Amino acid sequence: MSLHPKTTRWFETFVPREQTVYALEALAATGRVELEKDFISQPLVDTRELRISIRQAQRLTARYAELLPATRLGSHVFTLSPEITAKQALCELRRWLSRHLRLQRRLRERERKWRNLELLRECLASMGDAADDLVDFARQGPFLCRQIYAYPRSADGRTAEDPSGVTAVYLGDAHTFQVVLCLPERRAAYDQACRLSQCEAVTLPDWLIRHWPNRHDQLDKRLAALWAQMASLERRLQEHPQDARLANALSDLAVLDWYLEHTVTLTEDRRHCYLTGWTTAEGPRVLQQALDRVGIDAKILFRAAPRGHPAPVGIGADGLVSPFRLFVNLFGTPGPAEFDPAALLTVIVPVLFGFMFPDVGHGLVLAALSMLLSVRFPALRFLVPCGLVAAVFGLLFGEAFGSHAAMPAILFRPLDDPLLVLLISLGFGAGIILLGLVLSGIEAHWGGSLRQWLWRDAAVLVLYASGLVGLFYRPALVTAMLALVWYVAGLLITGRAQLWRGLGRLAQSALELMLNTLSFARIGAFALAHAALSNALLELASLIEVPALQIMALLLGHALIIVIEALVVFVQTTRLILFEFFTRFLRADGRIFRPLESPGTRP
Repeated sequence: MSLHPKTTRWFETFVPREQTVYALEALAATGRVELEKDFISQPLVDTRELRISIRQAQRLTARYAELLPATRLGSHVFTLSPEITAKQALCELRRWLSRHLRLQRRLRERERKWRNLELLRECLASMGDAADDLVDFARQGPFLCRQIYAYPRSADGRTAEDPSGVTAVYLGDAHTFQVVLCLPERRAAYDQACRLSQCEAVTLPDWLIRHWPNRHDQLDKRLAALWAQMASLERRLQEHPQDARLANALSDLAVLDWYLEHTVTLTEDRRHCYLTGWTTAEGPRVLQQALDRVGIDAKILFRAAPRGHPAPVGIGADGLVSPFRLFVNLFGTPGPAEFDPAALLTVIVPVLFGFMFPDVGHGLVLAALSMLLSVRFPALRFLVPCGLVAAVFGLLFGEAFGSHAAMPAILFRPLDDPLLVLLISLGFGAGIILLGLVLSGIEAHWGGSLRQWLWRDAAVLVLYASGLVGLFYRPALVTAMLALVWYVAGLLITGRAQLWRGLGRLAQSALELMLNTLSFARIGAFALAHAALSNALLELASLIEVPALQIMALLLGHALIIVIEALVVFVQTTRLILFEFFTRFLRADGRIFRPLESPGTRP
């Protein structure tokens, strides 16, 4: 659990052109590298060809997304340049799509033939002996149109009516068949009726006419053969997406698309790429080992960062601290020479929250609800310790769902001694403000300005502390006077020309410290309000004579108290932390270190 942001270092490396993509992957896999994009004024000059290939591949994958398998990123090294790799992957994608679409067309063609023969078999069965005349029907001259239409039986047997044609109607098991012989100009009427009634045209294949006496056997053989071909094609279509070459091609295209998002520079010899940025690694060995493991021929160098490029800071992801980083993020990011207060908030926030929400029942309910909701909303995890501390204060004050009969107070009851509650809250505030002033001194030591802090801000700290003690112990006011002399002497030593400005700053600081301290009285006020509201709910519920309604009123009332007060207390805690604590020492002039994400971790 670090109290100081993790420092980052500037690294540089030159990578062979054909290994650049995989070098980026290897560095991203460490989770300890951030590329410096603003440093490079001239991006890679020959990415146009690569981008064209990637865009063409993206159009194909978007158009045929339902056919393609999910992209699984591999771990193979590119042996060729990114441009050639992208072209090869695009060609493989096109080859696979061509084969897949060709298989689909062959399957649809056989499905149409199989459907036609199925309808024809039903038609022949419905015609009975009249089917013998169909062979003559099929052999009519070219000046007459011959067609068989299959209407669904759901159409109530209705068929096209045209007095200019010779028709015959037969009822099958699932269709009504209309055999039509007409002049060519009259066929449009039958076709229109076919389209409106969702009927299907049935054709007589030439091979069946040649074997008409054995038509039933021929139909069965051909249907069986078509069925076997369709099963084979469907099996091939299901196996086709498992093609290893397609998987590698999609993986290469995804990695190259990710690669284009990051800026690299091509060296003058056009054989190497220059990569640079920030890392949280303590030495080059970690990054060097990452490159060596995948066979990248490059050397990692740590150098001084260029001027005008402030280093980002690494923020820890400790499981206990991370829920409370919410408050730090609201204020900003601590700089490299600033104190990271997230660890301190694991104590300060629950204490402030719990003191304003002192109830055993309410605290435990809030902690339980937070644990359940944090599965869906991880940001709510900080409420779990807040609820538990609220239960502890409720135990000390003898509060359980507003009832005093459930347990005795270990310390005292807030409504019995409200002045003491307010004094304790002011003590909390004074302690937090003093902590902020001490942290400002630690930061001054880190930043090399400790001498100025000792002459000025340290005097303010002693003046504030002695003034607080002087409220209860008069001799401490002598220390306050000495601190005032100390401050004036510091102004004369460190900056005589700014004496009056420094005195004005002292007056402003004294007023701010006094107001900030009084602001913590709200902690006690909300503790008293919580106790009063809980007691009022019990009093109102006691007036209800129906037990069931009384229980419902208590449940609803306590639910409203937990939700509304928890929200109000959270707002007040956030305000006190940001404006009374952070403003004492935190400038938030840092930038968060954002590690380069691997292509497999992107949404």
